[in-house]
Amino acid sequence: MKFLFLALSLFLISSTTNSQIFMGWNAGLNNSKVKFDDDEINESFKYIGKPLYGFHGGLSNYFYFSKVLDLKIDMEYTTKGFKYKQTYYYGQKTFNYGQLNMQGQIDLNPYSDVIISPYLGAYVGYWIWGTREQTDLKTGIYEKDKIYLKNDSTFSYNRYDSGLSAGVDFKFPQPNKRLLIIGVIYEYGMITTDVDKVAGWKNRNMSIYLQYFYRLKK
Repeated sequence: MKFLFLALSLFLISSTTNSQIFMGWNAGLNNSKVKFDDDEINESFKYIGKPLYGFHGGLSNYFYFSKVLDLKIDMEYTTKGFKYKQTYYYGQKTFNYGQLNMQGQIDLNPYSDVIISPYLGAYVGYWIWGTREQTDLKTGIYEKDKIYLKNDSTFSYNRYDSGLSAGVDFKFPQPNKRLLIIGVIYEYGMITTDVDKVAGWKNRNMSIYLQYFYRLKK
């Protein structure tokens, strides 16, 4: 929660500051899956945890401390989850979060036509809603229902997702003094998404993002 309040405060402060701030929209695609804490489950259920493609989008602020050092803060909506296939059915679970990302970043070559900027940081997500879609292979019956945080008879889910993130931005300065950025991000969840109602059945979100950013002003 401390990270959430800190990131939100910095985002709001940077949004109202006129100097050293690059603000704009971000949008992109992601590929997410889960990893179980129990190694035996990971080995036995290889058909569980297939990658699920999703999307994300929101606002980004780049708060520059110097020509090469900045703090990147994103406020966005993102989808995560995984696909699964078993003997008699297959389906997917989709988790939808409102998410704050905060990463320290360095521009390795600030005067080049294409600036390479690696970064490292953390994220926290707040559960908005989730769905389960499943098809019975024998009957062909398709079902879709809502996932509840605490009320499901077999599984329960945490309201928060939080973890570490690392990535790199490729920044393309534009003639109109705006900035196009294409970034690649990897997230590793530190909080299990499932509450352990089934022995060993705890999993973590792992996601790879492709992010597109366009700066609104210099």
